[in-house]
Amino acid sequence: MPVTATVYYVWRFDTVYTFIGGGVGGMMSNRTLDAQAEQTKDTSWYVSATGLAVAVLEITPGFGLETKLRYVGGYKSDAKPIGMVQWTLGFVFFY
Repeated sequence: MPVTATVYYVWRFDTVYTFIGGGVGGMMSNRTLDAQAEQTKDTSWYVSATGLAVAVLEITPGFGLETKLRYVGGYKSDAKPIGMVQWTLGFVFFY
């Protein structure tokens, strides 16, 4: 569960909006390991970093198609880094 403060820069090319940004914050990792008859639970907090790239194609005024690429990583001095890459495609509404 990441909680980050993210800043990004937005620019527009006719009907295409593009965003690029990054941020820092905290991430909680709650893991359960089942090994035969034993179960180990680990809850740890990490420093997190986020990278973000978005493109939105405005189809009609107030409605568009969005694609987003995002990376969220957690870093801690005594543990291996954890992270995820997410790619989404969806619809957005402007107001």
